[in-house]
Order: sequence, then C-alpha cells, then structure tokens
Amino acid sequence: MQRRYEHVQNPERVLQEIIRCSKPNALVFLEFPSYYSLIIGHHLYDYGLFGAQFMPKRFVKWFVRRKGSTSRHSAEYMLHEFESLNKLTISQFKKWIKKYNIEVIKERHHFKHPDYFDFNISFIKHLPILREIIPTGHYTLARINKTISEQTQHYR
Repeated sequence: MQRRYEHVQNPERVLQEIIRCSKPNALVFLEFPSYYSLIIGHHLYDYGLFGAQFMPKRFVKWFVRRKGSTSRHSAEYMLHEFESLNKLTISQFKKWIKKYNIEVIKERHHFKHPDYFDFNISFIKHLPILREIIPTGHYTLARINKTISEQTQHYR
C-alpha cells in the first residue's frame, strides 16, 4: 500500500485485514510518511508550510486558501488531504509489526521531494525522535508469518 496508508481511518485495522487476506509467507509493501515529519507529514509541502500539523487548523485553512491552488492540486483538495490524515507514526507502526508477528525484510527511511531528490537515510532508524520528524517517508517490505489455520482467523 503506497501513498494512502496515512489516510485510512483505522490503519491498524487495515493492517489486520492485509494479514487476514494474505497467503502464508506473502510479501507486503507499505509506505507512509510519519505524521510528525516536518517536511511532508502534513502533505502541504507545496505551500512551504513546514510543521503545519502543529499549527492551529484555522490558520492552516486560512493560509492554504489565501495562497490558492498549486500547479498540482486545488487548495480545497490539499486541505482535504491534510484533514484526512490519521496521525500514524513510525513508532506506532513498528509496535503493530511486532504485535502481529510480521517479519521485516527491508526497512528504509527516506528524505525526498517528489520532483527533485530522494535520499536513503536509514541510519536514522536508531534515533527514535529524529526518525519521526526528519524522514519524508518510511518504506517497509515485510513477510506475513502465519500458518494456513491462521489465515482464516479474524483479528479483533
């Protein structure tokens, strides 16, 4: 799941459903920005509004509407994207990975701007606070470890 996981209402429930629907030893790829990422966690990087998720929502709405549409999207679309975020963090995601016995095959933290650059900064995984605010995204390639009997179980 790429570029949508941070917008679902209940990301843990989506992860449970991915596990339930997957065959044993299936590979899954999940990518999302940490909500607290200063650059992209709020999805308003085209507006130069770093840290928007920490600002009063009334101010963010006023600022985005005042600046108007970007070359990519309307101001209203971007506000909708901003308001639909589920506040998922890398730390919370890692807890769920452990809780559901998912084997991480590859993990990558990156710092990227969609049009200009993409740097792998995986060393930051050892710095818990910084891994939430500096990377613009977190990639996980994982294996669903379950038996055939677990395949039919529902997580509650």
